[in-house]
Amino acid sequence: MVTKERTASLNAPINEGELVKVDLSKLQSGLNKIFARQNRKELSKIYQDDFDYLWDLKELAILEKKQIVEVPGTWLSEMDNALASLDERSHTH
Repeated sequence: MVTKERTASLNAPINEGELVKVDLSKLQSGLNKIFARQNRKELSKIYQDDFDYLWDLKELAILEKKQIVEVPGTWLSEMDNALASLDERSHTH
């Protein structure tokens, strides 16, 4: 399978199957927000596995002192959806 590669912000539209480069600090921030609010319980089982992989990837990138990581774009889309859900709930309380 051939994939596209591009640099993405977390809120940019993403095509399925596309690999994107994302700034480690943005990835870390998004993952930490989800983890801190325990929104993982609301994620689909499939995305829970993706979340775990992204978390491990983030930790490895920190250890290797990387600034950019490459991830499947669909996983970033799932993370955006989880973060949007967190934002909606924080505004309604």
